[in-house]
Amino acid sequence: MSEARIERHYLGGNHHPAIVAVGQSCQSETRKGFPLHRHSFTEISLVTRGSIGYYTEDDHYTLTPNSIQISQPNQWHGTTDNFLNPCTFTWVQLRTSELKTPELEKRINSIPYRLNRGANVLLCHLEAMLAECRDLRSDTSLALHGHLHLFLVHLARIANEINQTEYPTTLTRALKYLDKGREEEPTVAKLAQVLNTHRSYLYSLFVKHLGITPQAYIKEKRFRRAADLLTSSKDSITDIAFELNFASAQHFATAFRKRYGLSPAKFRAQVFI
Repeated sequence: MSEARIERHYLGGNHHPAIVAVGQSCQSETRKGFPLHRHSFTEISLVTRGSIGYYTEDDHYTLTPNSIQISQPNQWHGTTDNFLNPCTFTWVQLRTSELKTPELEKRINSIPYRLNRGANVLLCHLEAMLAECRDLRSDTSLALHGHLHLFLVHLARIANEINQTEYPTTLTRALKYLDKGREEEPTVAKLAQVLNTHRSYLYSLFVKHLGITPQAYIKEKRFRRAADLLTSSKDSITDIAFELNFASAQHFATAFRKRYGLSPAKFRAQVFI
């Protein structure tokens, strides 16, 4: 399995009653992820590099850079196909009832399980908490209390801002069209034509509301399809390359390695078998 830098600190209430654990994971190659699971606490994860295929209950989606994932107590969640793409994510696990601030607890518990932006803004607070955990001191509890509450207040504000902003109709239609699971993903030009809009306008909508270009969104879905075929079928890598409209198996292998940090063959053999 590929190497990854993983840092975890289990506090268990010793230094702050609400914090179960805080940690960070960085990997440059795809590795095993998290199978379907649930737990008794709230888990908040920030994705600041790469992207992660994820699902909560019955909803499958991709966490892109700068996105936030929140798992509430007893909510089933995990990584798609039980693997993690090259990425960096930082997380904290909490017992919100121990915050002793009913209004803040209520706001955190009502946040949707994914937010498409805000992780980069919040990262400094979790990194400060990690720094405290690396060097425990007599006043660590006070420091963790301050960092945690600033983190949660800013998280609640970001969620409120996002909830008050509805996607424009054109973007909503574009996402529905792309998420229908077609065998072949359209080009941006084709998508703009289907939606009867201009490519430049479509580009601005994706960047403003999702933080990525439509090309990047379509490319990510193409690679997700490739990963799915590698793990759910016995088709040859060459057949998969041509099915996904790559010019050659070598072109596919080069692009796949750049995306996942592994060749298609190594991805299929090392991660899933």
